[in-house]
Amino acid sequence: MSFSAGVAQIDRPYFLGSYAQSPNGRFTIMWADSSSEAAVLMEDGPKIRGNYVLLDDRSIALTGRVEEPYCGCVADNGTFAIAGTVDLTQLASRMRVFSIDGSVLLSRKFGALPECVAVSSDGHYVAYQVCNSDHPRDGGKLTVIDVITRGTLIKKRPEGGRAVALRFEPDGRVLVAECERGGNERFDLGEATPIPPPQSGSLPSAHDTPGTA
Repeated sequence: MSFSAGVAQIDRPYFLGSYAQSPNGRFTIMWADSSSEAAVLMEDGPKIRGNYVLLDDRSIALTGRVEEPYCGCVADNGTFAIAGTVDLTQLASRMRVFSIDGSVLLSRKFGALPECVAVSSDGHYVAYQVCNSDHPRDGGKLTVIDVITRGTLIKKRPEGGRAVALRFEPDGRVLVAECERGGNERFDLGEATPIPPPQSGSLPSAHDTPGTA
């Protein structure tokens, strides 16, 4: 098992992919899309979508499949998030949050491709930045969700342009977005007011049925 230059490799069973580690260093989430040789890890079915591996102290704790994973992150308690492309023609992505046992805690579809994702150290909050698109509600926006209540706390375009990197401060209540035009933007979740879901009949966006895969 090795980690270098943003790439992790497991020898047995073989897996090669991107990775992110929890702040405390205990957990590592690895992911690879279906174009990667890593697809051979899942030998019980056709090589579709992409794969992920959760390590607990460098031992494999969990493996699974998700749509073409692009970015991921993991909390100190093993809660992890992965976002991937679900439809290139419609520029759509899906962001999921999983518990340490692989249960889906949150699943939402967005009308734009993934840029970056972050989860607070306690797994309470997840932040997801998507790329620019023509989607009126999702394109270029940063979304922050309370994983426990499944409520959306923030949904906006950062003032410095879309976030190219996201991180939560150690207390898990302040999100820092590194913006494409330079500088950082801070979001205090303690001051955020939950955003109501869209009304029935409005344009589809990130408000899928929570907890569905």
